[in-house]
Amino acid sequence: MKLRPVVTCEHAGNTVPLDYAHLFHGREDVLQSHLGWDPGAVEVASVLSNVLSTPLFICETTRLLVEPNRSLHSGSLFSEYSQGLTDTEKAHLLQNYYHPHRTTVEQLIRNSTEHQVLHLSIHTFTPVWEGLERIVDLGLLFDPQRKNERRFC
Repeated sequence: MKLRPVVTCEHAGNTVPLDYAHLFHGREDVLQSHLGWDPGAVEVASVLSNVLSTPLFICETTRLLVEPNRSLHSGSLFSEYSQGLTDTEKAHLLQNYYHPHRTTVEQLIRNSTEHQVLHLSIHTFTPVWEGLERIVDLGLLFDPQRKNERRFC
């Protein structure tokens, strides 16, 4: 079976749609920080996509509105900035910013019946997390229950 790489970048940007700009009034600095997006990730993802000759799927809306890298049942799907929105507003975020990215990627993977899929979701990491300096240049996150993922990593 042939391998089909899929490259995604869920935190490619820190764009805030105009309807939600009020959530960040006076906190524009957080959008520029690693909390708002993954600086440099989309550039790495673009290079990988080109080298692997595979499409790149990106999400440019800030993860501080809705986190495209979380399941619908995750407690961190909405951030401290968006969790107080009404159910209607949250549904709008999901419909317009979460589902388009997730559905496209999931359908591509599901329809790849003739290929084994290698999903590379590109992120960058802050060099200091919770007061501890990270001493890693590259991390590969995988599900240890999946033999092929474990073997690849």
